Amino acid sequence: MTNPMTTVQVMELLQWAIKLNRTIVINYQSLSGDKTERTILPYLLKKGKENEIIEAFCCTRKEPRNFIIKNIEHAHINIVGF
Repeated sequence: MTNPMTTVQVMELLQWAIKLNRTIVINYQSLSGDKTERTILPYLLKKGKENEIIEAFCCTRKEPRNFIIKNIEHAHINIVGF
């Protein structure tokens, strides 16, 4: 697997994806420690009580979800828009 990305790198990628309406594939570690790969369409960055959050439509689960940005270990942009 590729080296984990910094939070700053992930934030920049998310901002770019929001601006250009692109989906992103993320490697995400949940609060329970489970690691999953998700395809998401991000639409809002926000500050939570303790963490920065990305609100996104999760194409994997087919519903809106929130993801803690620091728990995104790696991400890449899909070339095709949503």
